[in-house]
Amino acid sequence: NKKSRESTPHRERSEWRDVTALGLRIAPNAALSAKLITQIVRRFGGNPAEEVNLSDSNDRVLIFFFGDTNPDGRDGERSAQCALRLSRTATAAAAEAGHSTSVAMGLQAGRLIVDLSGGLVRDEHVNKLLERTLTLVERCGSSQILVDPDAEKSMRNRFRLVPAGQQAEDAFLRANERSMAEVYGRFIGRR
Repeated sequence: NKKSRESTPHRERSEWRDVTALGLRIAPNAALSAKLITQIVRRFGGNPAEEVNLSDSNDRVLIFFFGDTNPDGRDGERSAQCALRLSRTATAAAAEAGHSTSVAMGLQAGRLIVDLSGGLVRDEHVNKLLERTLTLVERCGSSQILVDPDAEKSMRNRFRLVPAGQQAEDAFLRANERSMAEVYGRFIGRR
C-alpha cells in the first residue's frame, strides 16, 4: 500500500528545502495578464503554486515558489529580482493603458518537504507558507513589495529594505536594489 504524496513521507525518502514564496495581488482589470506574469516568474526559476480569488475585493493572488525544484540557495535573491521585474513591467503596462498599477507583492521564506523524486509534498508546511504569504500580500499596498523577516535575511545584502511600520509591523518594504559597488565593494577593501 503506497502512501500518497499528500501525507508526510518517511525521513529517508524526503528532504527539507528552503524556499521563498512570491505572492502577487492583481486587480481583475489589471493591464498585466496572468500568462505574462507566469512567463516572467518562470524565467527567474519560480513555479506556480496557488491561485486565490479574494472575495472582498475581486482581486486575484498568484503565489509562486522559488527554490522548490532547484535548491541552489539563491531563491531569496531570485524571487526579489523577479518581484522587481514584475513591478517594473506592471507599472509600464499600466502607464500604457492610461492608469496606475494596482499590483502588490509579498515575499515569504519557509521550509518545505520535497520527496527524493523532486516533488513537493503537499502537507501542513505548504499550507502554512501559503497562508502566511496570502496574509502578507493582503497587508501590502499597491505598488509595494513586502518582505517577511526570514526572507529579509537573505536579501539584505543585495536590496535596501526598510521597516514597514504600522502597515506590517514584522515586515520590511523593499526600497530598491543596491549598486554593484555596494554589494561587492566591501570585499575588495574599499568603498
